[in-house]
Amino acid sequence: LARAMMVHRWSWGRRAASAVALGITLAFAHVIMEIVSVRSHGSLMGHGDPMGFFSYHLWHGLLTFAVLFTVAVLIESERASRERELREALLHEQVSRTQLQMLRMQLQPHFLFNTLNSISALVEDDAQAGQRMIGKLSEFLRLTLAETGHADVPLRTELALVTTYVELERTRF
Repeated sequence: LARAMMVHRWSWGRRAASAVALGITLAFAHVIMEIVSVRSHGSLMGHGDPMGFFSYHLWHGLLTFAVLFTVAVLIESERASRERELREALLHEQVSRTQLQMLRMQLQPHFLFNTLNSISALVEDDAQAGQRMIGKLSEFLRLTLAETGHADVPLRTELALVTTYVELERTRF
């Protein structure tokens, strides 16, 4: 019942009212079962005042329900929180992978062809600079296309990638 109440997007007031109504209903059912049980084995006379018997078992049933229901709600809240965190982590990883894939797809044609054209022009004027640029392009592509399998990239890897990219662009322009 706690899980069912947590699944519905009810306000806390509505959940509390439902829990109280359910608790009272179950407590009354408990009292009725006690009365039936006592009557089948004898009378209420041995149990003192019938109203005292009724109120004792009613409060006992309400208290038992409140404790058990509260524990169930806390357990369900914790489970739901862990599920939500797991879903968020998986979505974050998917977003990171998708962004990386999109970056790779954008990088390949545009940047690569422009850099190769720049290297081609540079080799005719300055062969050593052209060779350095080929080395930097190779390093950049290796860093970019390395599959880490992790959503997060270490800062040193990110800095190496950006530094190599800036050096290539500086040489191009």
